[in-house]
Amino acid sequence: MKEIKINTLIYTSENRFGLKMHQINKYPLFCFQLPRDVLGELKEEKLAQKPGIYFLLNRENINIYIGQTDNIFERLKKHIKDKEKDWFDEICFFVTEEDMSLTNVNYLEYHYISEFKKNENKAWRCNNNQQPNKPKLGRFEQPDVDAFIEGIDCYLLALNISTKNQLSDKTSNEHTFSFKKCKGRYKNGKFIILAGSSFIDKYDSVIQSLDKHCKRYNGQMERLKMFQGEINNLILDQKARRNNNNIELIYDWQINSPSKAAAIVACSYAINGWTVWKNYKGKSLDDMYRKNIDNN
Repeated sequence: MKEIKINTLIYTSENRFGLKMHQINKYPLFCFQLPRDVLGELKEEKLAQKPGIYFLLNRENINIYIGQTDNIFERLKKHIKDKEKDWFDEICFFVTEEDMSLTNVNYLEYHYISEFKKNENKAWRCNNNQQPNKPKLGRFEQPDVDAFIEGIDCYLLALNISTKNQLSDKTSNEHTFSFKKCKGRYKNGKFIILAGSSFIDKYDSVIQSLDKHCKRYNGQMERLKMFQGEINNLILDQKARRNNNNIELIYDWQINSPSKAAAIVACSYAINGWTVWKNYKGKSLDDMYRKNIDNN
């Protein structure tokens, strides 16, 4: 699939970080992505007062809720006050400069609830209790809605929210491995850390600490500097981003070995990736690949 490059503007205030607005030039859509606790930063944002479709997310528990409204900001404020929705920690919503019609946002809600419910046993768990009826579109409305869906699908795929790039079956789950807050897969001797993974950026402090000690740590320090350089290149290429003290992957990252991938995630000179990357059953890469090979 062709890589989509997203231009990202990062909104920050003195004490809060993490509100982002994305736009792909091909589509007349604005995508906002933000942690739950920074919604107040949108109070003066005119685009946030418009009709649109929104997604409430918890990536760790793979839960998602989809809704539509004639005023994004006001509806999200109500959700944050709702104790039954205290599970979500991330918000993603879509609006246009020219207001979407009520029929359009109703159709988008219907479409994405249908898509996520259809795939919920394979990907996200959809927390919508009811399936809306399918709105009837006029002959001249269908092209607009099709364009919105095409654009939203591109954003969701790039932000690792789409049903289309989630795991397809239990076999795939067995071959997806986790370490800290990262997920990855082993393929042809290489390890791929998946988009949406994140890890703590503590390279500066660790390198400074090593630099204060004797020269025997020079090799470790140089290796960590190499890892840090690779991370910085990803950020420059807009394939990853910094969010507070975390590095978040926007795209999959292929690395030469599972051990190097684990070392990068842990900010460590060396770590045995064959034992620390584990699937949902608790089986390591070593269990799934090396031992299987030995037993055969």
